[in-house]
Amino acid sequence: MEKKEIIKKKNLIDYKKCKEELKEILEKLKHETFLKDIKEENFNLEYINLLYKYETGNAYKILIDRGPLPTIEILIKPNATILDLKHQFVKQLNKLYLNNNNNNKDNSKKIKKNFINWTYVWKRYCFSYNGTRLTNDKLTLKEAGFERNTKLQFKKYLYNKKR
Repeated sequence: MEKKEIIKKKNLIDYKKCKEELKEILEKLKHETFLKDIKEENFNLEYINLLYKYETGNAYKILIDRGPLPTIEILIKPNATILDLKHQFVKQLNKLYLNNNNNNKDNSKKIKKNFINWTYVWKRYCFSYNGTRLTNDKLTLKEAGFERNTKLQFKKYLYNKKR
């Protein structure tokens, strides 16, 4: 019993040391010239891993055109589904919205955070790729024919009403 406890304690200590060393390495990497273009809020291990996979051809960069609004850029794994893409899209929009609110903040006024009903949005809008509306959430990006630097449109979803 005592040997197992000692081994567990060693593993716990090693894990804490590794985590601290990883944080130090990430802090050093922030100041490297080739990583300066990464935004502060994106500078985490998951994003850097995705960026590495994109550079080696194992991830997709998807640009979502929203008409007159700014384009959203998403890095995502090729085996992800349309539903995963929607989740990433929502995250990016929330980051964009929160950054805009922080820049326009008045100390005297509290800005009420608007609630977006995403169920309603996804019933009315969808992604479109090469003229095809992507409505099947279980479809993987590979099956849909996505490649690196794919451009999608965020369009109103027109559906036939059942009578």
